[in-house]
Amino acid sequence: MNRSALSPQTPRCLLLSLAAALLTTVAAPHLTAATSPTFARPAGDAASKVARVKEHLRSVANELGLTDAQKDQLRVLFKAEHAKALAIRQDPALNRREKLHQLRALRDEVQEKVQGLLTPEQWAQWLQLREEKREAIRSRLGGA
Repeated sequence: MNRSALSPQTPRCLLLSLAAALLTTVAAPHLTAATSPTFARPAGDAASKVARVKEHLRSVANELGLTDAQKDQLRVLFKAEHAKALAIRQDPALNRREKLHQLRALRDEVQEKVQGLLTPEQWAQWLQLREEKREAIRSRLGGA
């Protein structure tokens, strides 16, 4: 049975991994000194958050025209990235600056791998979507 990469049965941890990867690529440049040392995220309705992330990922996959193979490869990549990012965030031996530095390095590493998995056209679309997301964040933060 050939299921969609983002079917309703997709495990929650995978969806959160994909969301973390997107957040790392989009939001990490906007972290400031005001960010908590542990990079804690506000609590919220987990089911609602998962549903929003799932819908966003479906949208991105559709806009990029990803193949099933690409979806599978990206899923593996983002899941590994999420685990690494979580370990960095939870490492008590690292200070805020070290965590931010390591998260940015991880983001850059993941971006290189994503670029290798996408066609040049898909990569251009990826960059455009990322910039649109950054602009939306900037406008919500008051033009930061």
